[in-house]
Amino acid sequence: MNIEDQIVSLELAKKLKELDIEQDSLWKWCIHNNGVVGCYAGISRKVHSLSEVKEEYSAFTVAELGEILTNIHGRWSSGTLNEPDTDDRYICEWYDRYGVEYWKCGKTEAEARAKAIIWLKEKDGR
Repeated sequence: MNIEDQIVSLELAKKLKELDIEQDSLWKWCIHNNGVVGCYAGISRKVHSLSEVKEEYSAFTVAELGEILTNIHGRWSSGTLNEPDTDDRYICEWYDRYGVEYWKCGKTEAEARAKAIIWLKEKDGR
């Protein structure tokens, strides 16, 4: 399995940073001054001197996203999706205090979890 299947995409990483999710993760998306985009383990702008980094975003793993979800909402679950009419393979679901079910789906589990975090942050301003 590729690391890109286990972390959030650059697009979702940018949105999570925009929503003030603490940028503390093992993996980082880095956009270099020359426009090259790369994903690196344990590298930050402070220690990455081989090429100047213009922008840096946390590329959260599935496990890291699970911790964020627990801190934001508490109770949630995720799993595989068996829907033949969609490319999405994973679902992240949770209930509000009135028992209403919500969910977000994604091609990867990281994508589904990130979309759930984004929805919760935008809806409730948490």
